[in-house]
Amino acid sequence: MKIPKFCALCEDDTETLLSYGTGDTAEQSLTNFVESGELDEQCAAWCIEPGDPVEIKIYSVIPADQSDWPEDERDPKWVWCLDDLIETRTIKAPPTEEPK
Repeated sequence: MKIPKFCALCEDDTETLLSYGTGDTAEQSLTNFVESGELDEQCAAWCIEPGDPVEIKIYSVIPADQSDWPEDERDPKWVWCLDDLIETRTIKAPPTEEPK
């Protein structure tokens, strides 16, 4: 599995990330987060209305074995971990799709 260089997400206080986007650049990770539908799912889960501001955090990523997490606290399934917070962006929550 290729380890991404960046990860964009709304939350950073959980051990296991559920909704996020990754990429080789910070911009690619944000684009992936939005275009993959992951941001839509996060907004729905948090009851964020379309057009409301959403704070997106973009982190650099490192292999799990290079992180500062103690080995006994790392999930053995983790391939990579968040490293440094690179930037925070505020974007508008995407519109919800109309039922067909």
